[in-house]
Amino acid sequence: MIELHRHTLLWARGDGVELRGEGRSAEAPAARETLARWLAAGWPFVVRQRSSWERSDRLAVGMPLPPAWGKARVFLDVDPPAILRWARPPSLDEIIERLPSIDAAPLRRLAHAGRGAGIELRVFGSCAFEAITGMSYLTPESDVDLLWRPRNAAELERGTALLAAWEKSEGRRADGEILFADPAGRELGVSWREWATARSGRVLVKTLLGARLCEMRDLRSLLPRSATEAMPCASFWP
Repeated sequence: MIELHRHTLLWARGDGVELRGEGRSAEAPAARETLARWLAAGWPFVVRQRSSWERSDRLAVGMPLPPAWGKARVFLDVDPPAILRWARPPSLDEIIERLPSIDAAPLRRLAHAGRGAGIELRVFGSCAFEAITGMSYLTPESDVDLLWRPRNAAELERGTALLAAWEKSEGRRADGEILFADPAGRELGVSWREWATARSGRVLVKTLLGARLCEMRDLRSLLPRSATEAMPCASFWP
């Protein structure tokens, strides 16, 4: 069984993908037609947290639909032999010019600030899927969903300060997660906003198998390991 991280983008053969649920019945013809259209377009799914009732021998993924397709989150799973390839979420630099729905200038400034701080910002959610599909997911008020993996405590603090300053100066909202890696290479995601406001104590950590509260000091102790990629993966853009 392949273990990929949350937010990983994944391409798969249609014969290995099964619908598991959404806002309406996954057995509805409309849901199956939507899946067929998605596969025909060659777009990736996104790895998500697996629920306790889902099969452990299959990989839980999602298909986030644009507003024109109903803006639903469709849940699926994939048989590992059907996986064609996978990639990390695209970097902020890669997607900026692919977002016609919003003003790119604030994102360019954010990307520039990230490079200056030595932080690689990656994008998931609606921003990523507008860039991937070319369909409209965003409005001028949409949040930007970001990920980054700090290599040390100083970079962790720089990243949270950078996002807070960008929000204040641009009047935009940046959501997303700080990524840590445990000794086994499993990825742990913490809301950057929760981390910045908590400062000490416990924070909610999200993993492939669920969420739990963890001590911030324990997560800080993982930072020397978090600079190492736990998963080999291709560049996003083919």
